[in-house]
Amino acid sequence: MANMLEIRDAQLMYKNFSGRQVGKNRAGTRNVCVVLEDEDVAKQMIEDGWNVKIKEFEGGETVYYLPVAVSWNEAYPHLNPEIWLNSNGRARQLDEDEVSVLDRIIIQSVDLVEIRPRKWLDEDTGTFKIKAFLASIGITQKVNKYKEMYDIDDVDGIEIVEEDYEVE
Repeated sequence: MANMLEIRDAQLMYKNFSGRQVGKNRAGTRNVCVVLEDEDVAKQMIEDGWNVKIKEFEGGETVYYLPVAVSWNEAYPHLNPEIWLNSNGRARQLDEDEVSVLDRIIIQSVDLVEIRPRKWLDEDTGTFKIKAFLASIGITQKVNKYKEMYDIDDVDGIEIVEEDYEVE
């Protein structure tokens, strides 16, 4: 089985920590996509069975990214993700009910992402594939000047950014 995948200084795209229904994403299915900066690593991951996607933009830019499931399971709490938000110099761990706030903030940096692989058999092709599950993530929020000035610490006072992205 593949080892835990660790990505530092990551970039995220198609955030859906709330599990809203968007495009092909079913309501209640939480996920986020992590950009894979190294093309050779991305191609090797594809060969290994990871569900790496490729997005080609106008102008010829190609981006490799990995869809990552964000899920909680009462039967296996040791597999639940550990999600940390650093806002205005204070870090706090988010639980399943709070994590949707990450869809609405402006992210300054994603300091670390740890991804747990899960091998499964694709019965249509008879090959093993690897699904990515979020094990842990550390996110630093870009704080607006008023939050910083007034030392606001609550997550409800965040900057709202509406993003409707679709995971392919």
